[in-house]
Amino acid sequence: MNTALIIGDVQRGITANYPFAAQVVDPLYELLPRAREVGTLVVFVRFALRPNGIDLPRHSELFRTFHEAGDAFHEGAPGTEIELPVAAKDVIVSKRRASAFAGTDLDLILRANGVDTLAIAGVATSAMVAATCYDAADRDYRVIVLRDGCADAEPTMHDFFMDTVFPNRGFEVVTCAEWLPSPTPQRMSREAIQCAEESLTAIVAELRGERITEVVYYLLTTDDEDIYVDEWEYPGWDEPRMGVELITDSGRHYSARTTDAFTEYGMEIFRKPMSEVLRLDLGGIKPVPATVGQYWVDLVDKPILTADICWDNHPDDGIRYPAAIRLGIDDKAVWIAAGTSGPSGTGYNFWLGLDDVMVVFTPELSKEIGIPEPS
Repeated sequence: MNTALIIGDVQRGITANYPFAAQVVDPLYELLPRAREVGTLVVFVRFALRPNGIDLPRHSELFRTFHEAGDAFHEGAPGTEIELPVAAKDVIVSKRRASAFAGTDLDLILRANGVDTLAIAGVATSAMVAATCYDAADRDYRVIVLRDGCADAEPTMHDFFMDTVFPNRGFEVVTCAEWLPSPTPQRMSREAIQCAEESLTAIVAELRGERITEVVYYLLTTDDEDIYVDEWEYPGWDEPRMGVELITDSGRHYSARTTDAFTEYGMEIFRKPMSEVLRLDLGGIKPVPATVGQYWVDLVDKPILTADICWDNHPDDGIRYPAAIRLGIDDKAVWIAAGTSGPSGTGYNFWLGLDDVMVVFTPELSKEIGIPEPS
């Protein structure tokens, strides 16, 4: 997971003229050194309209009011200067609408730095923060909202978004003190990669001869409602999203999920229960029995004849990474692969090689989406 901290509209013209906005300064001031220490990309987004008003929405009285409030919102004026300390490696993005993405190069900057998760703070909760969160989610970023790093002119509105709206949209809500920025992934040394390859190869080899007695998928969910088979089962493949746990007749638990150990995303399998691999205590992830699915039901209680790693090479640096784990059971094969669902209308609706888990059950589909042959 590679995270960026997005702080929006915490600028002098706003904190000076809107008292509610000033309350986010101290929590964010304390957070910034901790985020920078682990290499988190810090992005400040400021609201700045052109002085001549050429970029004003034609039918928005609200934006016209902002523009006519003096130079507090005018590009290049002191009022648009960031209220918090800006480091040399930080990024400043100027926006002219509510969302930090609207008409800016923010998405380009994030993707150029391999960012997949955003911790979002700023003012106001019901405006900039909400608009940026929705926009980020639509662009497939994971979203974390920093509760006391945000504020709204209406405290009840702030609480409503933090307690109801954001959690129901699947966004994690934590305080600045609770948020633990993850260290920016660093490329492993050649020796470390070799060690990781040997470890993964040994664990996969252990699967040969085992009989799978139970399969559990770990799906994303925002509530306690039941998740039905038709929500994760598709023609020729399943979408467990966060991971797959295989329980064998020997009592062993093998948990497969995507990691960034080799390069951005690769498929790894661990000899431990999923509760020791994923943070299930944080909520939002639900274990779902998959043995009842139409594909697994004919594969359980039969010996795994072959277990191999399908290696691929990263297009940027050529580093070898595990794209999938292939299991041969009876006369069939199963591929547990790194992939994510794609936009509708793209055929099988997924891309291979991203941060979700998919399970493929036919060689034709495996070939079509580009899973390499085992090596």
